[in-house]
Amino acid sequence: MSARRTAGSPVYGTPPIMESMSWKTEMVERALSYPYDVPREAYVLIDGRVSGLGADGRVLAPDWVAGDGVGETLAELLAVTGEPLHERIPVLGYGSNAAPSQLRRKFADAGPGCVIPVLK
Repeated sequence: MSARRTAGSPVYGTPPIMESMSWKTEMVERALSYPYDVPREAYVLIDGRVSGLGADGRVLAPDWVAGDGVGETLAELLAVTGEPLHERIPVLGYGSNAAPSQLRRKFADAGPGCVIPVLK
């Protein structure tokens, strides 16, 4: 005799991750905040903080701690991190993937000192 499925019962049950209310809340909040804000100009994400890049390639960050990149060129900043621009692999940031909020989420495990340049 085979088991019968009743209306509305899941075939395989509910995955444990779906049971977490915080997971559901995060997904709903992320969906409601779409489309994400994307800066019009090039910027650099330093430890999750957005800093503008001037036309001369210098980091313009009034909210960044002095001595941690402000006034340096992007090349100087990346050389200090040990990952010069010419050694990095470019990634296309189109649509929401160019938004700081998406980059923060996707690179959350990158650790302290993470520098992500977003060039236009």
